[in-house]
Amino acid sequence: MKNNKLYNIMFPIWFLLVFPLTWLVVIPVNFIIDTIVILAGFRYLKVNNSYETYKKVILKIWISGFLANIIGSVLLFLTGFLPDASQNSLYSAVTNQVVWNPFSSIGSSLIVLLAISVSMILIYLFNYKISLKKVGLERKIAKKIAALLAIVTAPWILLFPSQLLYDGIKSFDISMNKEITSESKSIEIKDILNGLEGSTYIKNGVFDSKDLKVSVNCNANSNDDIALNEYKDLFESDSTGKLLNDNAIKIFSKISYVDDITFKVSNDKTYSFNRDNMK
Repeated sequence: MKNNKLYNIMFPIWFLLVFPLTWLVVIPVNFIIDTIVILAGFRYLKVNNSYETYKKVILKIWISGFLANIIGSVLLFLTGFLPDASQNSLYSAVTNQVVWNPFSSIGSSLIVLLAISVSMILIYLFNYKISLKKVGLERKIAKKIAALLAIVTAPWILLFPSQLLYDGIKSFDISMNKEITSESKSIEIKDILNGLEGSTYIKNGVFDSKDLKVSVNCNANSNDDIALNEYKDLFESDSTGKLLNDNAIKIFSKISYVDDITFKVSNDKTYSFNRDNMK
């Protein structure tokens, strides 16, 4: 059960905030957001020498905000290690919802909002008490800037339902696997078609993974009289039905995942065979 809990908390999107490799993206993004909020706040509050003040505070504000966001993320991370009575307990259900979809229940929403609130309070305190101190700002303005930073730069990403992201990835993987499987089976079918009677004129065996069907085109693709006559003897004669029936039996015997086979000859006539009808 501990392994399951560890797996559940290792992959939510908010865990990226405390995963070092992602800092290469998170750090510059946070810096840009902090810069926009500070300069916009200074301009709205009509702070004198705003750019000079910005240069004095940006580094401290950036570090303070990043630290506060990590603390909020870590709080959620630690909930996965708290003891619970059983795997089916209310606690277990709520913490799973925190990870995958905070909006699934009131309990999970409150837990995430609590973590965000902790980060917001820390952002405000760090900035008001440390970052905006002794830079020439009035106390009232410093409080407003600190509050603005707390609201805008709080880790709202903690509310993002990780389930949406991973369901999307899972669907994409399934789709890709289906395409790969279908392509590999088409290659296998092509090899088998090359061993059939009249294989010289059997082209383009396509496997439909949805209907478990193989569609085969038969044509001469030649202006040579000998080839055309041979093709007609094989695929445009009274014995064509038996020839294709024997070929279908060979395909069914070698490939278990095909239920239907359709041969289309040059005169647009088709011959269809079903596995169940040939038993």
